Amino acid sequence: MICYRSELLNIFTPNLISLITLTPFAAIDLYSKYMAHEDLFYGLKIIEGSQFFTLEDPIRNLGWALQGGVELNSFANISSNICSVLIIPYCLFHLFFSVSVIARIQWTLLAAGAVGNGIESALFRSATDFIYIHDTGTFLDGKVANLADLYIMLGIFVVLLRNFLQPLFPDTQDTSYSNGTKRKRFIYTNEKMQEVIERYKTGESLEEISLIAKTSVPSVRGKLVHAGVYVSGSSISHPRTG
Repeated sequence: MICYRSELLNIFTPNLISLITLTPFAAIDLYSKYMAHEDLFYGLKIIEGSQFFTLEDPIRNLGWALQGGVELNSFANISSNICSVLIIPYCLFHLFFSVSVIARIQWTLLAAGAVGNGIESALFRSATDFIYIHDTGTFLDGKVANLADLYIMLGIFVVLLRNFLQPLFPDTQDTSYSNGTKRKRFIYTNEKMQEVIERYKTGESLEEISLIAKTSVPSVRGKLVHAGVYVSGSSISHPRTG
């Protein structure tokens, strides 16, 4: 039972941390849209002097991100609303099955943006844009965005950065996602624990026992120490016999 609970904790703890990290981003995006509609940004000057961003009156974007001039019930309006909602489980799936830190960062940002815009699209068939982008010297000049859009753009930047750096470190194993075959964790029942002890006492090395148990040498050693049969300072390959 203890091992089963430990397995559950190993599965759910990273996902719970991901949700806890994701929630504030999405909440801040939704509340910022509320503030924009209620004109609560007026006089705050939170980005006063910014060269690239200006907070202005909110507009309803009926189309895709950074797209304007879209009419209600148009193809762009309907398709963007459907995709905004469907993209949420897609991003959450990749977030929950991510292993590396960089993968979790990129999917946290992408999922936060998807949740922020997806919830609003599901409720109002549009998204609130109020961040005016200018003087960047890029295609973004003249576009209007929201925090969710910025999350998505930052997440895409992390994706591109990771893919750019990957060829520079070819010896680094890609562990972004846990989609490979995993070794089943050895559960130490009373019978199995007795088997491990007997094998150790008959002269089998810790490496041999770990291969049979499909676990690690430190795990086997720890169980033997806990059982009081492991000889401290003995060689891993030549344990005590008796």
